[in-house]
Amino acid sequence: MWYDDEDFMQLPYVDYERVKNFKKKNKNVSLEQYCRLTTEERRAMALYEDPKQFEDCEKTIKSFPVIDVNCTVEVEGEKDIAVGDLLTIKIQVTHLHLNDKQSLGFVHSNKFPYLKKSSWYMVLTDPDDNIMMGMDKLVIGEKVHVKEMKERMTRPGTIEIYFHLKNDSYRGFDKKQSIKFTVLKEVSRQALDYNDEDLDAQKAPSLMQSMMEMNPDGGASDDELSEDETANASKKAADESKKQK
Repeated sequence: MWYDDEDFMQLPYVDYERVKNFKKKNKNVSLEQYCRLTTEERRAMALYEDPKQFEDCEKTIKSFPVIDVNCTVEVEGEKDIAVGDLLTIKIQVTHLHLNDKQSLGFVHSNKFPYLKKSSWYMVLTDPDDNIMMGMDKLVIGEKVHVKEMKERMTRPGTIEIYFHLKNDSYRGFDKKQSIKFTVLKEVSRQALDYNDEDLDAQKAPSLMQSMMEMNPDGGASDDELSEDETANASKKAADESKKQK
């Protein structure tokens, strides 16, 4: 396919003439929208007149990367996001044409000289797509794939990032979605509920405090005399007793 070719030409038996006739009746239908329809809805659109060609098309569509994307941002255990928090960004990619036990196969094409599996490139940019903040390659074979990114928040304000998912083997299925959230300068965290046992433990001195109170000068206490010191003290007492006799 050339750069300006119609995405529908990725389907079997489709050429320029067939696409032209199809677009006269269905001007605003994209390839992804066509793939998201039911079999009966596609049959009614009459892209194919030959039933065998239509069945081959249905098999091909099952191999296309038709995906839904959902993005969430959160600080674990907290409702708000504040400076200093560790933010978790989760991007969930779901293949619509796979069931839980299936995995995506090789790319459906006779143009590659070898067997190839498709990959996604995730690109993070600013809202104007002028600055690229990061890029990662995702090889997604299962029905549901979750990509996690963690980032420490260092400044307050509203942050908006766009992520692009671009497939390296198919056209017409790329995604673009925004991630927008507000980081507070400071936030009042809800106090944790402690039981009586925990409260008593907090009131009690810590191990280090107890050690310092027992021996404020930092030396060994009477109860902490070594075995050698104890032996020397006993010997000295015995010598004093002999002298008195």
